[in-house]
Amino acid sequence: MFSLFRRSSYSRLNEEKIIENYLEKVTPPNNFIVDLGAGDGIKMSNTYRLFKKEYPGVAVEVNATKFQQLTSNYSALRQVEKINKKVLPDNIAQLLESVNTPKDFLLLDLDIDGFDYFVLEAILKSYTPILIITEINESIPPPIKFKVLPDENFEWRGGHFFGYSIACLDEIMGAFDYSLAELHYNNAILVSNSYWNGESLTTKGAYLKGYWQKSNRRRKFRYNRDLEYLFDLMPQQMIDHLADHFKEHKNQYQISY
Repeated sequence: MFSLFRRSSYSRLNEEKIIENYLEKVTPPNNFIVDLGAGDGIKMSNTYRLFKKEYPGVAVEVNATKFQQLTSNYSALRQVEKINKKVLPDNIAQLLESVNTPKDFLLLDLDIDGFDYFVLEAILKSYTPILIITEINESIPPPIKFKVLPDENFEWRGGHFFGYSIACLDEIMGAFDYSLAELHYNNAILVSNSYWNGESLTTKGAYLKGYWQKSNRRRKFRYNRDLEYLFDLMPQQMIDHLADHFKEHKNQYQISY
């Protein structure tokens, strides 16, 4: 089969190849791509190679400087809508509708470093993307369900307070009929069960195989070393330690197990 990519040079951890592998396993009704948190459109992009192949879609970036770069970088990609807007659970359905997003679009790439869980949930109430690649907060192991709450003033400023933990995907899969096909370091791959007859991993199994047991994990994610001790704690102990770690963010997140 023809390969979409000859080399990987844009995504951070070869996510381009991972996406390619899954696209070769499905027969989509369209090639529409939604990239939320697109940055400058090239650096660490999981979608740029597809857009270069003339796949249609929309790239959304809130940061004004990055969006200006995105607009310049994508000037020749007229089939891609470029939107400078903060993605919220309350506006995402309208945003996607405004660019005529198909209900069963091909690929959702979600990485907004904030309340990603609630944006994903809002999308899936109106749309059924075939393939989803979504960043998880890999520093928080299962069974802890951690979610940053929606706040239009929230801005990630580094550190561990962002997004959601992989255990939260149990709720997504159950509510919207998706399978967890793989965790690739900190990117979870979900596939709609309407297009997938492969294995669905448990969140714990995916976390162990796709992140924790990776031989180069500590080198690639050295900034997570201060929370690695969580893995050896009991669930309530994890919550207690995270409450102290995130004490500056009290009432800005949900956590349970």
